[in-house]
Amino acid sequence: MRKFLLGIMIVHLVFEQAWAYRKQSFSQVSLQHREHKGVGYNDGYSTLGWFFSPNVSPFATSFLDARLHVFNDAYLASNMGLGARFASRDQKYTVGLNAYYDYRNYRSLSSHQVASGFEVLSEKIDFRVNGYYPFSGLYQDYPFLFGGFKNHEMMIRQKVLYALPCADCELGMSLPDPCDQIGLYLALGGYYLFKQKGFNQSVGNVPGGKVRLLAHPAKYLSLGVDYTYDKLFRGRASGFIALNIPIGLPKLKKLQKELTPHKDWVALQTKPVVRSEIIPFIAKTHRFAQRNYLGDSLHFIFVDNSRSSSREQGTFENPYTTLAAAEKEAMPGDYIYVFFGNGSSSGYDTGFTFQKDQTLLGSGSSAIIGNVEVPALTPGLLPLITKPQGAVLKASSAVHIALQGVRVEAQEGEALLVDHTEVALSRNEFKGVSQCSLVKIENALGKNYIGANQFYGEGVGSAPMLDLSQQEEGSGYYSVEHNTFIAQEEEMGIKLSNIEEASICYNTFIGMQPSGVALRSEALQGQRVQQSFRYNKIESGFEEALQIEMGELPEEMLVVEHNDFASGTLVKGVSYQSQASQRCVKIAANHIVAGAEGLVVDLAQGEGRLEVVDNLFYGYSGTPCIAVKGHDGAEVLVKDNELEYAKRLKGTFFGVDCQLLGDNNRLAVVGNTIHMNSANEGINILGDGVQAAVVSNQITTKGGLKGVQVTHEGLGDCMLYVEKEALPVTLINKGPGTMQLQTASQERIVGEGETFELTAVSTSSQG
Repeated sequence: MRKFLLGIMIVHLVFEQAWAYRKQSFSQVSLQHREHKGVGYNDGYSTLGWFFSPNVSPFATSFLDARLHVFNDAYLASNMGLGARFASRDQKYTVGLNAYYDYRNYRSLSSHQVASGFEVLSEKIDFRVNGYYPFSGLYQDYPFLFGGFKNHEMMIRQKVLYALPCADCELGMSLPDPCDQIGLYLALGGYYLFKQKGFNQSVGNVPGGKVRLLAHPAKYLSLGVDYTYDKLFRGRASGFIALNIPIGLPKLKKLQKELTPHKDWVALQTKPVVRSEIIPFIAKTHRFAQRNYLGDSLHFIFVDNSRSSSREQGTFENPYTTLAAAEKEAMPGDYIYVFFGNGSSSGYDTGFTFQKDQTLLGSGSSAIIGNVEVPALTPGLLPLITKPQGAVLKASSAVHIALQGVRVEAQEGEALLVDHTEVALSRNEFKGVSQCSLVKIENALGKNYIGANQFYGEGVGSAPMLDLSQQEEGSGYYSVEHNTFIAQEEEMGIKLSNIEEASICYNTFIGMQPSGVALRSEALQGQRVQQSFRYNKIESGFEEALQIEMGELPEEMLVVEHNDFASGTLVKGVSYQSQASQRCVKIAANHIVAGAEGLVVDLAQGEGRLEVVDNLFYGYSGTPCIAVKGHDGAEVLVKDNELEYAKRLKGTFFGVDCQLLGDNNRLAVVGNTIHMNSANEGINILGDGVQAAVVSNQITTKGGLKGVQVTHEGLGDCMLYVEKEALPVTLINKGPGTMQLQTASQERIVGEGETFELTAVSTSSQG
């Protein structure tokens, strides 16, 4: 600030010497800095202004007034105005009119306004009045924030930034001797900030007063201080320093012939237009109760088993001490908020049965209610809910329920049992010691979300920890993501039964011993199935990663990708069996380490496409990493996979084993890298009516065995295209049909009962 003031003074002295011989000008450039608070702004700003008067006559002067403001925090504002001033015959006073366009930017709000003003100016006394009306960028609302609980309500806070319409007026006067030696000027006035509405809230309707003191200690230098007071911004004081630089000379010769101007006539006509040059912004925080889509306040019932039961009312201030009391008083649509309390299940040991559209929340986890995040009031401390017998939590035909932030322990039955109800489960802990599933959901409708929960199977046997099933026509959509499943014995992680649509993503499976199945999906009814398994991980334990068995379905879409099934204890990675009439299956970018088959696919009969792409397999037993069976109309692509086996494995096996029987089968084995690390062959193809292409694979075997073996059985014709194979290919024709071999350089027919070995294959890039 000191450097800025020193610079202003130096520039002023230079211009005063350079312009000392000139007469006053009707146009000028001004440099100004103001600190620091005023009506509707909280930071100082610097201004570059240009006052330009193109036409001068004895009694009228028109002008253009442009100002650019840069705040200390780099936000911008500007003014652009036109006006005219009309002088009396004796040039002792003038009357002016003006109109302005104003702009201001602050954070995410850009506001535009129009304004007009009226002024009466004289040598001693001035009067001014201005009106301002924002027409665009009237307010900016910020996200809702949690504002605490009160009685049975949840309060929310919202900050809204408003641009206020206003009007002001002032009466100013030049002070007499000795104050006029430095051009001391005093102005008193008032202003009114009108009401501005925004997002069902409003602010304004506030009057205010102001005082302004101005001095001209040097010819081109002016200083000033302002003070304002109103109920919105309270008392605010600011000061400014300005350097006013005249530009151009007025053409006064004609004027001097027609009249004898008053000595201060030019100064009177070029007085700065005094107005509020910054659009007033105010940020107001409103607090009100959260409401539903009907406009009614959400109703909360609070439970805390550590509080006294003498005054319990179910309010935040005086909660119930038992969950049974809350269940009795709760109505459909209510929120039941359970505190951690004393940490025990005392008062929380009777379970809870949901009514329509109810939500059960625990204080140990944050929650999203509407579009507001409610923070955890006891972070990490989840209330414990139990029940000696039967399901702890239940819901039947309750339309929609939500459960979040609680710890549920089942003694004899399910931790949560739901049917014919849409569910949202998040950030809960489920434990069970009986032979029942931890969470069982039957015949759910709508969009069901199960996320960020922890499932502890402590002796539930072979029952799945999460059991999703559908026995009736019509099915809901399930999103199961970011959950952790911890199996103590032979528990299954997730089981899907007849679920049409499901997304199983980002789940982690931990087994305390190598037993059980992490994921299983089966569909026996005639629905159309669309399921995806993505980014799931088995950290330890479990013998099988993913089992899929589909019955006679009309249509199926399945995606298995980016999963990490490499715990070191797996016997089988992914097994898939389907009898769907139409299918589209993609198994891609998975990491699978398995003692037996890494991937086993049985397409049975039916048309459709299978893609096995970009997977990484590691095998440590004498079985194929990729085994595919197809029947009549299968289209199979095995591309860009990497297979590696442990060394010194015994037995006769293949890395990729494809068996396609029947007619109209197509197979492409392209760009795979196969390291057998034993005396076994890389690729085996057993087919009937099949068209196969084996292209650009890199196969490493030991013991001089063949890299590719193709065997033809049955009545159909087999066509094989081979390109860029590093090792020999063996063709065996056991059927009455023919085998046609084609490379980039030759063709060969292998007849019935013949065996042909191809030892040199062209490296041409033709496909």
